[in-house]
Amino acid sequence: MKKIIFSSLCLALAMGLHASTGGVLTLEDAISSAFENNISLEIAQIELKQSLRNANTASSYIPDLSIDGSFTAAGSAIGSTGGLEAKGGIGISMALGTNLITDASAKSIERTLANLAYAATADSLEESVTTSYWNLAAGRNQIEVAKNSLESAKSNYENIAQAYENGLKSELDLANAELAVAEAEYNLKILEDAYELSEDNFRILTGIKTDPLVLSGLSETVYLDLPSASELYDTYADGTNTIRTYSAKVSQSETALKTTRLDEQLPSVTLSAGWTVGPESTYTGSWNGGMEDSASVTVAFSIPISSHIPGSSGYNRVEDAKDAVAVAKLNLRNAEDTLENDISSLLMEISQNRENLELSQKKLGLAERAYSLGKEAYGSGLMTTSDFLDLEDNLFSARMSLVDAQYAYFNSCNSLGFLLGLDYGTLTDLYGEA
Repeated sequence: MKKIIFSSLCLALAMGLHASTGGVLTLEDAISSAFENNISLEIAQIELKQSLRNANTASSYIPDLSIDGSFTAAGSAIGSTGGLEAKGGIGISMALGTNLITDASAKSIERTLANLAYAATADSLEESVTTSYWNLAAGRNQIEVAKNSLESAKSNYENIAQAYENGLKSELDLANAELAVAEAEYNLKILEDAYELSEDNFRILTGIKTDPLVLSGLSETVYLDLPSASELYDTYADGTNTIRTYSAKVSQSETALKTTRLDEQLPSVTLSAGWTVGPESTYTGSWNGGMEDSASVTVAFSIPISSHIPGSSGYNRVEDAKDAVAVAKLNLRNAEDTLENDISSLLMEISQNRENLELSQKKLGLAERAYSLGKEAYGSGLMTTSDFLDLEDNLFSARMSLVDAQYAYFNSCNSLGFLLGLDYGTLTDLYGEA
């Protein structure tokens, strides 16, 4: 594969040791920690359990069971007559409605949607952790660049201050060197503050509390040779979480329409049975020990007819269900169009970021060459202090731009991978340039 080896700063970072664990925190470790500790994912897991429990098909086929009892005291409020009555029994009832015909399909779709919702949360978390991890790696590289720039600025200042004392440099040269140190310190402080904020976000995502963090960094860039947006769409669209979700919602609305039609147009039957037992009769002062019981079975049915009459509530419910199917299909089409457009946008972004990365490589090479030549000229007295400091500033900017370009390219490739349902490693294995 065609690869670009990162700068020595990145390689040095990749070889660092994690202070608290004795090793480097890899991206895989970070993702695993997030899956164990992230609060949003824990909530999603609970919601998944709830959804799967509520989507249990067996609940539709289990009849309602009850144990009934009563105790009644009755008599005259004026006289002394009265009696007691106690009864107990068992009841069972079940609605043999048309919903039983479609219930299995409906609950299956609910379970599918619940799993897809959880998968979407997990994928989003993994993408966020990956982006945050690479952002920290890039930020650490930039801090190392800024530290080197500060050390160089301080060294220049010391040399110029010594030369100034010997009458070889002007007061303006000394002021420019002092300003360069101040700017380098400011740049370093800004980068360290930004890194601290990024690290806080990373710790929230992953639940990692150890301090400090040492990341493996990104050791190389792999250029991708990607097919067209339409080819990628045709290959991966049906397997993406988004399209699968909207397709399931179409099936859900179609099942709901079928259920509504059955409910509004076919008979429903309710079966009830009961058994009651108690004393043989109402007793006053004593009970002779006799018992009596009764059993009953009831079958009730309902034949709807209003749903065939335009404007009735039943008719409107069927029409509303039809509209829901139409909306679900339109949402699916919109999701398909959006996905293909997102793929096209990311392909363009990847191409632009690649061009910027290659240009940043060239700019850094030119900046390093210019600085090397300028350093020789400055040492020979052929270049002013101001011009030499400008070359140092250009070199710093070129190094920072390269890190930004590397991160932007990796991030856009990573976004495409997650959009297609592929991790970055699989994406580079499939489309990395030979």
